[in-house]
Amino acid sequence: MGLSDCITITDETGLELKEHGDVLFPVACYWDDIRRNAVPWHWHDELEVAVVTEGRAVIATDVGKVVLEKGEAFFINTGVLHGVWNVDDSGCRLHSMCFHARLVGGSGESVFWHKYLRPLMDNHAFAFVCLHSEKEWEKKAIVLIEEAWQKCANEPAGYE
Repeated sequence: MGLSDCITITDETGLELKEHGDVLFPVACYWDDIRRNAVPWHWHDELEVAVVTEGRAVIATDVGKVVLEKGEAFFINTGVLHGVWNVDDSGCRLHSMCFHARLVGGSGESVFWHKYLRPLMDNHAFAFVCLHSEKEWEKKAIVLIEEAWQKCANEPAGYE
């Protein structure tokens, strides 16, 4: 799969035009150097998770913005307008993953899709979630996000 820079190209509505992954493996991992290329306002159908690996980042959505430090993470739900910027020339970098919900839920007809994914994706309270390591579940989520990113980046046998 390999990593790539996150270069955001959008249409007139802000929809990101880049395909994240493919039908066989609907996930894409990015090594984002925010000090070099901010992530402008955009949205996509995929879900997104990211960990701040260096510096500080401003993550903004249409409902607000937050500054995250190294080691903190965020989740962006499907269809949510968002962008990411470097804070005070901090040299911000992110490990980000965009993935289609079918990666974890299977087909749109599955019990997983109807019972777990659709309610999450339709819930505006979960448009944007920050993970600060204040709670045990947040710490675990950050570790798992970074572990998944590393597996995709290094592609060991069976990483999918």
